[in-house]
Amino acid sequence: MEDTLTVFTASKYCNVSSKTIINWVEAGHIKAYRTVGGHRRIKNPIWRNL
Repeated sequence: MEDTLTVFTASKYCNVSSKTIINWVEAGHIKAYRTVGGHRRIKNPIWRNL
């Protein structure tokens, strides 16, 4: 498994839409950063440690 997840991959893990993940990031529920190209990446996700 990778150290970072794309919004799409995270949405598949959570069984929600990509837009829901983006909303969660913007609301502060999930920590993420943006790449130079403007894409969001989720680093060291909580569910990786489960």
